[in-house]
This record gives sequence, C-alpha cells and structure tokens, in this order.
Amino acid sequence: MRLQRLKIMDEAKAASLNPKTGKTGCFFLLEFLFAAVMWIITQCGCGFTMIIGALFASLFHLKGANADSITVAFLLAGTLACTIPVILWGKFVSGRKIHTFGFTKKNAVKHYLIGLLVGFGMFGAALLICVITGASEVELSADGFNVFCLLALFIGYIFQGNEEEVLCRGCIFVSVTRRYSVIMGIIINSIIFGCLHLFNSGLTILAFVNLVLFGLFMSLVFLRTGNIWMVSAIHTIWNFTQGNIFGVLVSGNSFGQSVMETTPDMSKSLINGGDFGLEGGLAVTIILAIGIVIVYFCKSSKDILVEET
Repeated sequence: MRLQRLKIMDEAKAASLNPKTGKTGCFFLLEFLFAAVMWIITQCGCGFTMIIGALFASLFHLKGANADSITVAFLLAGTLACTIPVILWGKFVSGRKIHTFGFTKKNAVKHYLIGLLVGFGMFGAALLICVITGASEVELSADGFNVFCLLALFIGYIFQGNEEEVLCRGCIFVSVTRRYSVIMGIIINSIIFGCLHLFNSGLTILAFVNLVLFGLFMSLVFLRTGNIWMVSAIHTIWNFTQGNIFGVLVSGNSFGQSVMETTPDMSKSLINGGDFGLEGGLAVTIILAIGIVIVYFCKSSKDILVEET
C-alpha cells in the first residue's frame, strides 16, 4: 500500500514553490534552523511562565509538592509561546491557511477523545511490559496528591502536547511533504522531534531512537486522520499518564506530583529506560513498533486523502 497525500498538503503546494524559478528548493537546514529558533522561543516562554507560576503558588499559599506542581503547570503552558509564532509564520510568510496545520472542525472532539484513549492505552501497555518482566514496580504514592494540581498539570500538558505536534507535524511535516514526498516529510520531522530532546537528562541512543519512532508513529496518525487533534491528545495523555499518573520520568524530567510511584530496577534499564524513563527502554520500542504497523495498514477516511503519489 502506497502512502497518499493529504488535502491540506495539496492545497498549500503552490506556496512551496520558489517564486522566481517555480521549482522547489532544498531547505532541510532551514527546517532544522526554524525548529531550533522555535525551541529557544519555547524555553523563554517557559522561563517566564515559571515565574508567574511561582508567584501564583505564593499568592495562594501553596507549599511543597503543590507549589512545585503549579509552577510546572505554568511552565508547560508556556509552550504556547512557540505555537503562536509557528502559526503566524505559516499564515503570513508561507501563505498557508489555518486548516493546513490540521486545525479542522470536523470530528475534532471525537478524534481528541480517541487520542486520549490511544495514548493512555499505549503507555499503559509499555508499563505493563515492565511490570510483567520485573523491570518496574508500581504502587500508590506515599505522599498523596492534590486533585487541583493534577488538573492544572493536565491543562499544561494540553498546551505542551499541542505545541510539539503543531511544530513537528502541522508545520514541518506538511512543509517538507508538499515540496518533496510523504516519506521525506515523515523522516525529517521525526528526526527533528528527536533532536528537540537532545539536551534532556539521561538521553541514550535507544531513547533517541524511541523519540524518532514516536515521531514516526505520530506522523502516520496525522496522515491518516488529517487533523492535529488526535496526535495532540495522544501526546498530552502520554506525558501526563507517564509523569503524573504513574510517576515515571518524562523524557528524563520529573514534572510535579503523581498518583502512583513507579520504581525501576536499574539492572533492567534496557527494558524500563533507566534514568530517562520508559521512553528510553525496549518496552516503549515494542509498543511504538506495534502502533506504527497498525496505523500504517489502517484505512483512511475518504474525505481526508487524495490521489496517490
């Protein structure tokens, strides 16, 4: 089965041509540079919102884990600092319409809810592999948790998940695909997604491979659904479930309090990912590989895809 182009890519194809020559140009380095600039903007936005979060926690006299969680929630929301310029760039510089980023109205809520179920199920399956093999132990958090803080963290993850998907799938994937091919678009945006995590604590070769595989899986889901909602939901719930339901490190980072605590057996770090969290282990590799195969052979909606390439 051959991959097909999305309508949102086809409609914007004319804007990808060099106005002087009418031909497409090599701009892989430009895409990497663009992603790097957006990453810097995100860090600045997160730093600013962390300060706001700390002030908010102080204002409501929150202390300890509650204060830390609120600060982290504002940090995650700060990723909006990247989403807005990416969309503005696409609209006013590339001449793209908003729906070419995947912001479609049809079945938006349905796809988002399905994405939440898929993301939760996939991470839960990876953690189950770790538990069955004795690579990790899961138990209720001894410190307890605050429902309000968990809700704030989830909202923060909604912004964070959407930001990375808009940048990598809605922007870079579509931009590369409309100039070259779907395959090239998948490869480039997935590698860029992996590179965005190069400075994360505990990163290993396997962790980087898993990040690229995650990008590949999300690209295929985006291709099949033709909207940004499902991939954003998968990304959001994957991180939230990982960090704040089961208490696993999220790509090497700890993000506030959690409902449960997961203790990895460091002698089995090849399975559980060790200091990087599950995303650095074979358990996630297996689940992502299965997910990629399933999505690849899924049929697409008739109104999403157009002529074969």
